[in-house]
Amino acid sequence: MDPLSALSIAAGVAQFLDFAVGLISGSWKRYRSATGTLEKDEETELLVHRLLSYSDKLHCPSKTEASGAVIATGQADQLQTIVQSCKSVADELLGILSTLKIDRRHRLLESLIVTARAIAKEKKVQDLLKKLVHLQSELSFLLLAMIQYVLNLIMVQRVSNLWSAVMNNLILRESSLIYPKEAA
Repeated sequence: MDPLSALSIAAGVAQFLDFAVGLISGSWKRYRSATGTLEKDEETELLVHRLLSYSDKLHCPSKTEASGAVIATGQADQLQTIVQSCKSVADELLGILSTLKIDRRHRLLESLIVTARAIAKEKKVQDLLKKLVHLQSELSFLLLAMIQYVLNLIMVQRVSNLWSAVMNNLILRESSLIYPKEAA
């Protein structure tokens, strides 16, 4: 047997052993866990539920908010799009994670099957998590832009009010100089 073939066979055996060790290790962890799932899957599920909770609190603002500042329509549309994308990716991820649980009876064969499914879906889960991180960044930048927009409107309104007060004060002062009050 030539050295290249031997190296190829050795690499295949090593890859199979890595897969088998991961399958057995993951199966045993699932089988022994109290919830029938791995801790990292529980943490991911908790994170996704928290994200859904936060995105439910983000509503598209109406024409005016309590401060009276108008939100740019384009920003409100972008917010709605990002929130919908977050919900759709999160729902897909939760759907996958729900298939990676075993029931409370903890059968060893079921834990092997679920672990094999988890290994097969690991890339998809990682891709969905990356999408959520990207959407989180988009959402953060958009919210900062919206806050800046509102703060600028508030500042312009306050400067305008201050300018009106100064002008009114000057007008009163000039009118008192032009029409002085008669001494009593």
